[in-house]
This record gives sequence, structure tokens and C-alpha cells, in this order.
Amino acid sequence: MTTFEIVRDAVLLAISVFGAGLSVFNYWEAKQKDRRQIKVVMSTITPVYGSSLGPAHAKIEATNIGHRDVTVSSIYIELSNGSTLANLDFGFPGLPDTHLPMRLTDGETAHRSYSYAGIGEALLSSGRTSKQKILPVCVDSSGGIYKGEAWDVDPNELARM
Repeated sequence: MTTFEIVRDAVLLAISVFGAGLSVFNYWEAKQKDRRQIKVVMSTITPVYGSSLGPAHAKIEATNIGHRDVTVSSIYIELSNGSTLANLDFGFPGLPDTHLPMRLTDGETAHRSYSYAGIGEALLSSGRTSKQKILPVCVDSSGGIYKGEAWDVDPNELARM
């Protein structure tokens, strides 16, 4: 084999490997684009009433980060044993919860808020007195479940807030 043949074969091999890699990348991108994608985040919010602060709340936001429309059917807090925490609060003045089910287009957000005291009292009333993990969860109309990052909480501390 001559040097030219070795170089030619190496170049052809490199081009074919590059083409195969590009095909896999394009397939992955097309597959991701057609998927339903919801990002679930839990954060703390505190309402302000004039010069005073209201009670702290946990706010769960479900944001459609995909290109496909998604209908959110429920947003809730899941406990470490898999049970759910019912929301008996209906938000607080100035930031009402999103009425569900709600159709979210690309970039739109639905949210639900839970008072810290309500979470703490619910955990304590179910016999959970030590630190617990709570997880924000969103369910879409097709049954897809999306979970956010878990929080470690102390029910006694939350109930006092």
C-alpha cells in the first residue's frame, strides 16, 4: 500500500465517522424537540403588605421548556414515602394559584403555592416529626410525571413560621 492509499482510507474513515456522529446528533435533537418537557422548581416567596411581610410560602412553578404544548393537570408536593400533600390553601392575595388544567405553550408557567405553616402542620398531623424530604411534582394530561429538586424540611420549624 502506498502512502496515498493510507491517507485516502484514513480521510474516508474520518468522514464516515463524522457523518455517523452527525446523524446520531440530528436524531437526538429531533427526538428531544418532539418530547413534552416541563421543568419543575420549588422556591420561597414572601408577600409584602405595605411595610410588613406576610407568611412565607413554597411556590412550585412548572414551566414548559419544550416546543410542544403541554396541558398541566396537577401540581403538588410529594412526601418521601410517595404520598401527596393536599393543598388546602388557595394562594394568597396578589398571587393566586393557576387554575388547572392549563395548557402551556413554549415558555409559559403554571404555579401553585403552599404556606410553610400549612406544610409543617400537615406533616406533623400525619405523625412526621423528624426531618422530611418534600418534592415538587407536576403531572400533565397524558400522565407524564415531572419532578423537581427535593427539599429537606423540619416540620416543627415550618409549623412555627
